[in-house]
Amino acid sequence: MLASLTFTRALIGVHVAAVVVAFGGLASYPLLIPLVTRRDPEAVPALLRLIHTLSSRVLAPGIGVVFALGAILAIHLNAWSHFYVTWGVVAMLAIGSLHGALLSPTEQRLIELAEQGQLEGEEYQRQLRRWTVCVALMLALVLATIIVMLSHPGHG
Repeated sequence: MLASLTFTRALIGVHVAAVVVAFGGLASYPLLIPLVTRRDPEAVPALLRLIHTLSSRVLAPGIGVVFALGAILAIHLNAWSHFYVTWGVVAMLAIGSLHGALLSPTEQRLIELAEQGQLEGEEYQRQLRRWTVCVALMLALVLATIIVMLSHPGHG
């Protein structure tokens, strides 16, 4: 079985693993915040700091790693002209832009508001909705990209 492992398959495996590591946690955060808010509101600032740390140290570099591995695959397979590659490039640029322009600054503002005890405040709720929509958009782009990657001719 190991003998049938090719460079391309190994690279695809590492690429998929990078997607799981980079985006896997992101899917759980919108569920954790309301749960912790209800059960232990005093823990919310710590949770938000943890989320922001993971966002900065796992998600942000993970976006770059996923992009780089995808580019290496496109070069190796001479696939730059294919739609699925263009889609992947555009999706990663959009995800990276959402992270830098909306997600990260909104996380910082949520932390500030939570530390001030404003979990019930209008601004905190508005920022939380903004953050949740941003996370949903990023995850939708990831899911759409997975579907595009799995449906291109020549896959499987």
